[in-house]
Amino acid sequence: MRDPGRILRACFALAGAFISTLTAAQDNGGGNLIIRTNKLSPELVTAVTKVGEERLVSAPAKSDIFKIISDSCGAANARRYYLALFLAANADNAELRAGKTVISQPATLRVPACLFAEDKPAAILTADNGPQWGTPIEITEYLPELLPPTGRPGVPIRWTSKSPPSMLGVRENSLILPGQSVDFGRLQKMKMDLPATLRQRGPALVAQFDSGRLADPSARFVYDRLAKNTFAASNINDVSSSSDVTLWASSFERVVRTQDVLASNQSINFTRLETGSAIVSSDFSPGLYTVPVKIGAKLAEAALAVAAALPPDPAIGVATGVNYVPYFAEPQGGSEGKCRMAPASEWPINVDELKMAPEFRSKIMERPTPGKLLVLDTGFPPGHVGEHPFDAKFFVRKTGNVVDPQHEPYLWTAMQPPE
Repeated sequence: MRDPGRILRACFALAGAFISTLTAAQDNGGGNLIIRTNKLSPELVTAVTKVGEERLVSAPAKSDIFKIISDSCGAANARRYYLALFLAANADNAELRAGKTVISQPATLRVPACLFAEDKPAAILTADNGPQWGTPIEITEYLPELLPPTGRPGVPIRWTSKSPPSMLGVRENSLILPGQSVDFGRLQKMKMDLPATLRQRGPALVAQFDSGRLADPSARFVYDRLAKNTFAASNINDVSSSSDVTLWASSFERVVRTQDVLASNQSINFTRLETGSAIVSSDFSPGLYTVPVKIGAKLAEAALAVAAALPPDPAIGVATGVNYVPYFAEPQGGSEGKCRMAPASEWPINVDELKMAPEFRSKIMERPTPGKLLVLDTGFPPGHVGEHPFDAKFFVRKTGNVVDPQHEPYLWTAMQPPE
């Protein structure tokens, strides 16, 4: 008899399908944690490093540790508390202990487990009592002048804070992000002191993170204090319990977020903004993230450890799952050699096809296995991100590429880093 499960994987047409069977526990260890969160708190980041799978990276001479963290864990981690844990994990590297962030000698560096997370542009709206920094708003539509592609000649156009939020694509039902802080004193200066090497990147600075950030004396000062307090601890566990490390990690995030604001907006007096105007800032993008659990760890126990680090919120949580099984191929299935195309109204899956396996198992008195289906559509047409059903918030713009009209300039994101 033909295997309905095989037919299902073959017939989910058009795109790629990832099937993850959820499980209560796995005694042999391994598998993934699927974490839904809206904040990279020190507690969550620390819990993930303890239960997740660590990696080793061969770093050639002139490697930038911020670039290594960004490539392995996303730029959001390079500017937050994870930075301290990365330094602690590599405390035996003499160059890092000396304060260098670009190593001159080849080295093997440890990359503790992490959520691969990026920062994205966010809108700060101005009310009667000033900018609402505590409630940044998701920018729901892409604007060429907001995130110009890297490599395009000329200075990127910066956002004018006097413009209304509708110009940013901010809608009334836009997602309220976790909140943030910036160096308000620095923003209130009439003359901004952001180095030209950073200001020239414009809004694209949000999606980039490397040692160039330390060209800013304020960022260099805070990083040095963060590194000093991190290396003063005897091991990574002491780092996670150090209030000084937490303080300086928070200060580092604050100063680099201020850089984002100064680079993304025209030089204006932030104390005299018109009510109803918008400011471009940045923030962590809430969503689902996967973490491979280290070998030997039990999924259920790892999930409990991470859940304890999450705030009590029904919208936030952690699930367990076996490794994703990918399928990428032309649609094939059955004796006819190809699958019936599902009506557009049934995108991204054909529910009738989806029910085949559970119904078959029911007929043979076998209990259906609970599961989660994650669909990655790899065939959307160029220029259609932001249009139904390709919600822009699930995509990031490629960096380092010149826009080619024949190819989609976006990459999907949420479950793993783009390759």
